[in-house]
Amino acid sequence: MRNSFSCLVVFVLTVIAWFYGVTYWRHALLDGRSFESRWTLDSRFLFAVWGFDFLLTLLAGFGLLFLAKGKRPVLWVAILGLGFFLLKVRFTRHWISSDADWGIYVEDYGTYVMPPLGALAGGFLARWVRSMQHSRRAA
Repeated sequence: MRNSFSCLVVFVLTVIAWFYGVTYWRHALLDGRSFESRWTLDSRFLFAVWGFDFLLTLLAGFGLLFLAKGKRPVLWVAILGLGFFLLKVRFTRHWISSDADWGIYVEDYGTYVMPPLGALAGGFLARWVRSMQHSRRAA
């Protein structure tokens, strides 16, 4: 019961941070800039689209792993990422022309993949930090 409550609290806080923070994040990176091409691997545009979702869910997954107890805390982190994925699928709409370049598809649909990847990366990072703490205590 504690894990589900922790997951719900972290999820709600993450959603609130996403709704308020995404606008400021994108304006900070993109205001006053123009782009010749929409998609390149070093693009600020791509970082603005994917970066916020990845970093926010990475932090949420990191925090949730420390709150979750039991045998499988990473499962709760995966549930957090999946919940955010479903939220983005529900509230994000894309219309892409049938003759669009493959990069447009990667850019637009990659935004759905970032929250689960970020949450899992945060969970595994927290797990690594936790194991480093235990190994230092044992030494």
